[in-house]
Amino acid sequence: MKQKTENFDTAWQEIQQIHQTLQNNTDLSVVELTKLHKKATELVEFCRNELRKLQESLNID
Repeated sequence: MKQKTENFDTAWQEIQQIHQTLQNNTDLSVVELTKLHKKATELVEFCRNELRKLQESLNID
C-alpha cells in the first residue's frame, strides 16, 4: 500500500533521510536505489506542489 505524504515538513524529513541513506550506504543494490529514487522523486514533486500552492496563495510573482 502506498503511504500518503501528509505535509511539507514530513516530506522534507523523508527526503533528508533518503539523502543520508545514500551517503552512508555505498553497497545498496540497484533495486534499493531504484526504490529510493522513485520515493525521492515523489517527495520532491509533493514539495514543489506545496510550495507552488503557497506561492499562489501569497500572490508572489
